[in-house]
Amino acid sequence: MRNEFDNIPIPEKLDEIIGEKMKIVRKEEKKYKARQWLTKGLVITIMLVCSAVFCVKNPAFAEKLPLIGYIFERIEYQSFPGDYNGIGETLEEASVIEEEKTKDSENSTETTDASEYTKTAHGITVTLSEVYCNSLALYITIQVQSQEALPEVYSWQFFTQEKYSFKQEGDFDAPIIQGEIIDPYTIVGMIRLDLDYNVEGIDIPDEFTVELNMNKLTGTLVNPDTDAGEPMDKYYDGPWSFSLDVKKNTQDTQVVNINETNELGIGFEKVVKDRFEIEMFDIYESPEMAADYFAVMLDADGRLMDYGNDGSCAVLQIGDRDVSKVDIFLIDYLLWMDELKGDIWRQENPPLTADGRTYKELLLEKCAYHREVIFEE
Repeated sequence: MRNEFDNIPIPEKLDEIIGEKMKIVRKEEKKYKARQWLTKGLVITIMLVCSAVFCVKNPAFAEKLPLIGYIFERIEYQSFPGDYNGIGETLEEASVIEEEKTKDSENSTETTDASEYTKTAHGITVTLSEVYCNSLALYITIQVQSQEALPEVYSWQFFTQEKYSFKQEGDFDAPIIQGEIIDPYTIVGMIRLDLDYNVEGIDIPDEFTVELNMNKLTGTLVNPDTDAGEPMDKYYDGPWSFSLDVKKNTQDTQVVNINETNELGIGFEKVVKDRFEIEMFDIYESPEMAADYFAVMLDADGRLMDYGNDGSCAVLQIGDRDVSKVDIFLIDYLLWMDELKGDIWRQENPPLTADGRTYKELLLEKCAYHREVIFEE
């Protein structure tokens, strides 16, 4: 029998194609390991954050305050804290709620459009308020209104799908809403969509369009009746679909290009600082090496930078930290997990390890790569 495999065309630069795919796979594997560490090591912290995601406001007081167009002004985004007042582009000055329309079947509900930025499905109306985009993420403020009282949950989150005009394939996310419970029927808050496409070699244009499909709203119940068989999570089906024209704000963006590897073949491509977050971009001579190291950053005072609770250990909170100068490190992954990360809870100023050294001194001794990065004033 003739071997048909001989006729299959082999693409040119096959090694490069495989290498790039492996790079993406290794990066995702590394992010997964990072998520595992964040999940296992910070369970208590995350639960506290989740319970503090929403603060309940006095409804009578809230009625006197404007919502749509002013949500950035009202709330604090706990994952990436900072002053969001005045940064967003308002999508709509007022919201209009329409009654949902039902089809012939009682269990079938079609989405209705009150406006371009207000959609209703299955008794839940979602209104987009403002957008802010920097070089690392897209922030969107929203209002969620329910026809029935919403249950008490630790946190609400959407399951979303995004299609960006600059990218062929769509993305899937599960952003947590961080904001305020205005009353039992109303939530206002903010979601963050990650725009880290460095590993795929995609540059974010200054202006782009995103098709945002919010397919499901879910929350983990605070007091589920498990004896009665009540599930742990409450789900509301969408979709709530929107089309947004976005302008990237680069006013606060600083990029320090490094493009350096050491004798081990590891290093950093660049560090990007924006208004609320700072991100490290590590590089390796071979894609397989990416999962073997853990990236760590210290602020100008020698304190470990806080992670942004978005699932990535390369994206860090700025908050009130002094990041005029930072130190970035690559640490052997197992060394970090098994030994060094245990000292991160000692946050004296300057932070000291168990044997009295500063944390920077410890990392300088143990790291596989170090670089000091200075930003302009």
